[in-house]
Amino acid sequence: MPLEKMIEGLEKLITLHKSLNEIAKRKTKIIINGQIDPLQSILKEESRHTHAIHKFNNTVLKIGSELLGKDDFPIENLTLSNVINNSKKEDRVILTHLQQELQEQVEELNQQNKLNQELLDQSLQLINVSLDLLTPDMESINYNPSTQNEQKEAYSIFDSKA
Repeated sequence: MPLEKMIEGLEKLITLHKSLNEIAKRKTKIIINGQIDPLQSILKEESRHTHAIHKFNNTVLKIGSELLGKDDFPIENLTLSNVINNSKKEDRVILTHLQQELQEQVEELNQQNKLNQELLDQSLQLINVSLDLLTPDMESINYNPSTQNEQKEAYSIFDSKA
């Protein structure tokens, strides 16, 4: 019975990761288009998915500890590999397949998140360059030669004395 629960929990984790991958791909398109409002809503959706993933992950860990016996494997040290290695031979095939599928989904999600992070970094760099172009250098906005003893005032982009 715990094995069926473990398989069911792993399948649910895989489904949630697939859904999270789709959200990450939609987020990439939103970042490329520079849309802020849809980005905020997609972040909320992403947060709900990660919460559900953590919940099912904890459930799978509890089921794994039941499968192996709580004395042998404390839940904080329990991994899916431990469960697979200590399972029956016929159960290993199913669990190994589910583990590989879950790993593929996690790797795909990591790659998509790296891409999204790079796009966000590039967007911030573009914003910084744009701001630097709009903000003049303090020495270049001074039209009159000044002496070294003269105090420098704060200047704006526009020269109001002109």
